[in-house]
Amino acid sequence: MTLQKSRLMFLMELLNRETDEEHPITIAEIIDRLKTEGFSANRHTIAGDLNTLTAHGIDVVCNKSRQNGFDVVCNKSRQSQYFIGDRHFELPELMMLVDAVQAARFVPAKQSKALIAKLSALTSVHQADRLNRQLYVDKHVKSVNEKVLYTVDLLHATIHDGKQVTFQYFEYTVTKKKVLKHGGQVYQFSPYALLWNNDSYYALGFSESHGKVVKFRVDRMASPKQTG
Repeated sequence: MTLQKSRLMFLMELLNRETDEEHPITIAEIIDRLKTEGFSANRHTIAGDLNTLTAHGIDVVCNKSRQNGFDVVCNKSRQSQYFIGDRHFELPELMMLVDAVQAARFVPAKQSKALIAKLSALTSVHQADRLNRQLYVDKHVKSVNEKVLYTVDLLHATIHDGKQVTFQYFEYTVTKKKVLKHGGQVYQFSPYALLWNNDSYYALGFSESHGKVVKFRVDRMASPKQTG
């Protein structure tokens, strides 16, 4: 990787993670950050890099200042301020997704936290702080099956490949103890679709043991395996 490409990647990451409309950064600050990382930079090279990012679809916005009642157009001076404008997800959209992850019963608390961290990485560190909020959700309704996302991925692949999946199915006793149904019976299942119903994820398909189309809760499947 050339030094110029490395500098561009660092600059893009800097703008993505540390700037937004309320937190612009000056070219002088960019130069200082680049020099700290060992990159040689000046006003002209940074101006060229910003133009390159813009030409490749990155929405680098110049934050115009006002002097004597007039807008001062950004001229790539050391005091010109920049930030990332349009992103793949706007903050209200990320808030909605975070709320959905927190509320989803089939996603365990540990994986909810990891997913929210990934969503937070899609905006600036300043806006990410606003995503660190607690939606009121009864914690006992969260699944404790930490392999549920693996199961969802396996089921999607099985549906796409037109194959079957085998698994055991469990339920909880009144004391919240996990018990395999029917003595650990292995179900052979041809999934057709995944359904979201009553805040739970279900797999709909044909069950060989039932001899008909049924649905199973995804977070209660144990040891799922794709078969031919």
